[in-house]
Order: sequence, then C-alpha cells, then structure tokens
Amino acid sequence: MRSARLFIALLLVPLAACPGPPPGKGPKAAQGYQRSAAVIAALARYRGDTGRYPAQLRDLAPRWIAPAALEPPVQPQYPFEYVGTGDGYLLKFRYSGPGMNDCEYSQPPGKWQCGGHY
Repeated sequence: MRSARLFIALLLVPLAACPGPPPGKGPKAAQGYQRSAAVIAALARYRGDTGRYPAQLRDLAPRWIAPAALEPPVQPQYPFEYVGTGDGYLLKFRYSGPGMNDCEYSQPPGKWQCGGHY
C-alpha cells in the first residue's frame, strides 16, 4: 500500500520539479535557435526574390541556403518542420532532454513559442 502511494505521489510531481531547463531554454534549445536563424534568413531572402514563401524548405536549396543547413543534427535527428500559412509560415524544431520539446516560429508575427512534456 505504501509503495502504491509513493508511486502516485511521484506521478503528481510538477514539471517544475523535473531537472533541466524549461522548454526553449538551455544549450539544446540554443542550438535549435542557431540552426533556425539560417533558415529564417533564407526564407526572408526567398520571399524578397519571389514575392512568396516556398511550398517546402527544400525549395530554398541551394540558391538561398546550403542543403546541409536543412539536415537534422547528428544527435538527436529531428528535422525541421515547415508549413506555409498563406502570407506567412510556421517553422518548428524539436529536441529531447529533458522530455520532448518543441519550439515553433510563427511569421508573422516573428515570434517563438516553446512547449514540452516529460
């Protein structure tokens, strides 16, 4: 009975008590933001040249960005996710540790929003 209560108590531990930085913070998030900056800049150049955003990220390479910049990092291997939204786009990167984290850049308004779960 005591072990069942302990198990239930551990399930109810708030996420704030879990080790590690919150979603969108820390070195792994910083790496995602750095990789994304090159893609965001290429998307802006593409739009400046064509008047629209591309249908898919691979349309950026090789003229607006090096193909290697669109490849997922070696560890972990989560590719960018991209969706055109008419006059804008959503760009997402994922990373693990702790838990699974998602950071999404919306254009417009040009802002990041991150979340995650354990």
